[in-house]
Amino acid sequence: MKTFKNFFEAGQSGDIDILAKPPRGRPQSLGQTNADGQQAITGYINRFNQGADALIDTLITSSGFDTNDYHALFRHVINNDKYAVNWQGFKDHVEHRFEKHNLANWFNQEAGEFNMLNEFLPIIREFVTANEEEFFREIFKISTKMSGTAVGDGEFIMGIIGNGIKGKKGDVDVIYTGGTPGLTLEVGTQKKIVGQSSRAKGVQGLTRKIWQYFLFPLAENVDPEYDPTGKARVQKGKINVWEDDEARRQVIIPLLDKFGAIDTAQATWVYEKIVKDGLESDEIDPSKMLPVLNNPQSTVNRILGGLVLYDYITEHDDDIIVSINFSSDEKVSKALTALGHSEFDTRYLNVKQLGLENTITYVAKNGWYDFDHSNSGTRFTLGQKQGTSYESFKAFYNK
Repeated sequence: MKTFKNFFEAGQSGDIDILAKPPRGRPQSLGQTNADGQQAITGYINRFNQGADALIDTLITSSGFDTNDYHALFRHVINNDKYAVNWQGFKDHVEHRFEKHNLANWFNQEAGEFNMLNEFLPIIREFVTANEEEFFREIFKISTKMSGTAVGDGEFIMGIIGNGIKGKKGDVDVIYTGGTPGLTLEVGTQKKIVGQSSRAKGVQGLTRKIWQYFLFPLAENVDPEYDPTGKARVQKGKINVWEDDEARRQVIIPLLDKFGAIDTAQATWVYEKIVKDGLESDEIDPSKMLPVLNNPQSTVNRILGGLVLYDYITEHDDDIIVSINFSSDEKVSKALTALGHSEFDTRYLNVKQLGLENTITYVAKNGWYDFDHSNSGTRFTLGQKQGTSYESFKAFYNK
């Protein structure tokens, strides 16, 4: 925020006199300004009189995003006169947001969806009286590193809009009235990287390798590095590295077991789930060995994606995975309509409550999320809306 000294020594000129009248004294001229300067000075005086600086600091400190960057970034947005902030309304929000706006109300099922822009605008309108949607967008995109860790779009606004704070474990901890810890949310926008498949030593790109191992009996032109037995047989341009299902089982189950949140019995269940439900010829094309080139809506893709989500949430001791339909990438943004969703549509899954089998079954059955498995990690997005086709997704997933 500018000081009076900054305003009056900036060398501005105009046809509006700036006067200061001391008690029982004559008005003294401080200089001249124009209409824009008058608006800025009026806004400054209003913010000063309402104690805006202290309110801003209180909100950011209580949100857990207590760094110099977040204080400065939020101050830059909210002090913009185009938003015509009602500082009394802002004071009420700062003092009562924990009891007035319980974020758990939006995340109170095993799975659910809503549009974050539509749901949060009424809260913003309690203290922003002009250009409210633009304000939401600016706040949504505030993100910078904390303690060397990147903070993504959408996390900050959920930490200041209601009873959310920056999570010690996940992205946002929802705190119930009275300070009792509640839900922990892991928040991401389109193509968020999740899971051990991208981060832990020894399992980078693991889901893609598992995918390829399942497709080997019908595959063409397989890279020799994916021959775990050393006994690959090539017949008529196709390769088969498995003598039978048992040979495949003995190799793939230990790969699944590398996910730290599951045991061997659960890894076996995942294997059998893929064999039973995930290898339908009408869903996948075995000649396309890379998941990103194959059908991203296939059951095997979603089973593996559900495993990654479960492992990620469990290992971080979180509760809920949240995906928001937003991207700052213009090319991706143009593809959002092909997904059948509106911008800021939000889907969540209470992975902790569902457990492994129900998480995978839910994701695989109804296409709640879609997944992109690559050597650089597993990325996930919202799944399709009813009535949209696989063809409409190609531009987005082949980006």
